[in-house]
Amino acid sequence: MEDKIQTAKQNAIELANVTESVTSDELLNKKGGEIEKLRQRYNLNAISGYEGTKYANDEAHAELKSMMERGERLSLYFTIDNYGVEAISVESKTTGRFNYQLTPNGFLWIIKYLTNKESEDFNVAPLEVTPSDETDASTFRKDMLKLFCENEMGRIQFTPEFRDRTGKLSATVNFPYGHIFFFMERDQELVEYLRGKNLIR
Repeated sequence: MEDKIQTAKQNAIELANVTESVTSDELLNKKGGEIEKLRQRYNLNAISGYEGTKYANDEAHAELKSMMERGERLSLYFTIDNYGVEAISVESKTTGRFNYQLTPNGFLWIIKYLTNKESEDFNVAPLEVTPSDETDASTFRKDMLKLFCENEMGRIQFTPEFRDRTGKLSATVNFPYGHIFFFMERDQELVEYLRGKNLIR
C-alpha cells in the first residue's frame, strides 16, 4: 500500500514538473519566438474551414434590412464592438438589441432609412469592415456627434446637465424613422465645442 502511495506521489510530482515546464517555457514565454514555434507545431489553420472568430455582420445586415422593410422606428447608438470595429447598436419595439458593424456605405444606408425610409442596399457590402483606429467608444461617439452637428443632420436634443449623470453628456438625434442616442464623457473640449454651436448653455 505504501508503495502505491509513494508511486502516486512521484507521478504527481512529475506531472507538476511537466505542467510547470510547458506553462512557463512555452505558453507564457513570448520571447525567442516560442509562441511562433507553438503556432507552427499546432497549426489551427490546417483545420478545414477554420477562419478564426468573426462577427456575422451579413446576418446582422439581413436583420436590419428586415426591420427597415417592416417600417420600424429604429433606436441606435454608436460603439466600438468586441472585434475593434466601429458599429451601431440597433433595436426596436419588436427586435432586441444587436450590433451592426459599419462601413461607409452601410452608414449612409442607415441614414437614408432614418430620413426617407429608403431600404435599398445594393451598394452595401456588410463583410467589408476594417478595424477602427479608435479604441475608445466614448471618443468615437463624441466624434460622430460632432459630425452630425457640423452637417446639421437630424434634430439634436441634449439632456440638461442638472438632469444628466455626473460627468456625462447625453444627446438624442431625432429622425422621422428613428433616433440615435449619444452617451459620452462630459469633457471640457466637447462642452466648449457645443457651446460654440449654441447647442448647450
